[in-house]
Amino acid sequence: MLWSFAIIVGLAAQLVTATPLTRRWNDVAEKHSWAEVPRGWEYHSTAPPDHMFEMRVALKQNKIEDLIANLMETSDPNHIKYGKHLSLAEAEALVAPHEDSVEAVEAWLEHHDIPRGNVTYRKGGGEWVTIRVSVAQAERMLNTKYNVYHHPASSERVVRSMSYSLPRELHSHIDVITPTTYFGTLRSMRKTSFLQPPPVVLEDAEFDISAAVPSSCGSTITPACLRALYNTTNYVPQATIINKLGVAGYLQEYANRADLQVGS
Repeated sequence: MLWSFAIIVGLAAQLVTATPLTRRWNDVAEKHSWAEVPRGWEYHSTAPPDHMFEMRVALKQNKIEDLIANLMETSDPNHIKYGKHLSLAEAEALVAPHEDSVEAVEAWLEHHDIPRGNVTYRKGGGEWVTIRVSVAQAERMLNTKYNVYHHPASSERVVRSMSYSLPRELHSHIDVITPTTYFGTLRSMRKTSFLQPPPVVLEDAEFDISAAVPSSCGSTITPACLRALYNTTNYVPQATIINKLGVAGYLQEYANRADLQVGS
């Protein structure tokens, strides 16, 4: 009798400790999916299970609202904080993930036996986690299937999935995981981004952008085009002494300094 009782107690103890962990990672929900292959792409083949790639996990930024509020204040010429921009360390502190997010993701990776040496964190804010995994590992982690897809217009081939899922617990800690359902690439986007000017949807009926923007702006951007596109033709700068202009470059395309000179 005592022996049987001991077995029952032991089994109960195992259930108490194991069930929460099992339920924690097996209770999954879809993060994103496509109903069909995105336009311009076509299925090519099944991705090899042993193909290795870098999976990147974007953790939720803990104080992104504070960062946006600070940006609005330092950009307002009438605000006392105007021009008093954050230092790199201060900005990184605001975009850093909460320690609970880091702990949850690390526990998830440990559950899937991902070696510590295969995991790296972005220096600074640490909101990006890069994991070296095989296709087979990624499919188990994300409850998905990876395939090779072809983009005929650019001859690009990529390994992507049509959907992916995460444990429900991680949905509040992770923004996105790549590569998964995002099919854009540098070559494919550069191949088609300037073929035609994008259509413009107007919300303000008083501003007719089709009449205000020269047709040449569809192929060549000038300061006059920018003023017309942003409806700032008649804007008079309020703080010319301390104003600065920042130009971002994407898809390996950057601003030409000569284009920014007065009179160009």
